Amino acid sequence: LCIPSCEWHGAQPALYPSSIAKSCPSACLEYSISFSASFIAFAVELAVDEINNGGGVNGKKLSLLVEDDASDSTKAASAINKLINIDNVDYIISAQGSGATSVLTPIANENKRILMITLGSAPGLTSGKEYVFRSVPSDVYQASKMVDYINGVLKSKKIEICTLMFEGGL
Repeated sequence: LCIPSCEWHGAQPALYPSSIAKSCPSACLEYSISFSASFIAFAVELAVDEINNGGGVNGKKLSLLVEDDASDSTKAASAINKLINIDNVDYIISAQGSGATSVLTPIANENKRILMITLGSAPGLTSGKEYVFRSVPSDVYQASKMVDYINGVLKSKKIEICTLMFEGGL
């Protein structure tokens, strides 16, 4: 289990030897999305501890690895390749933004490693990829629901959109 995500408040967590799986948040220590990612990484650490305290999976303990992708596509690609080829990680929880996540999806799929996308919502991230899953709907789905609400409930004819654009993909 690997988590390319964001901010672990400094130090990398300890590595726990395991014969079943390795887990890794690829932490982003930059940009405004790092705050939300710290909660994701902390939640995964708690889940791994709970699973291990309950006897692990089929009697084997999980280990948790963390990598820093800095919400950068190049660093994300380097992190996932290290996790797959050196650390032999089986399960990966993705980076935060769609930009960094978009480079992870083909690598995970080609290497037959399960990748769970946490916040990347760009259309096509999971298309044609049997090992890639998402926990949030795509931007297209979200936009269609917003339009339905704006037109149907608010009856508004004008909208204003404020967005943040950077390499991280937000």
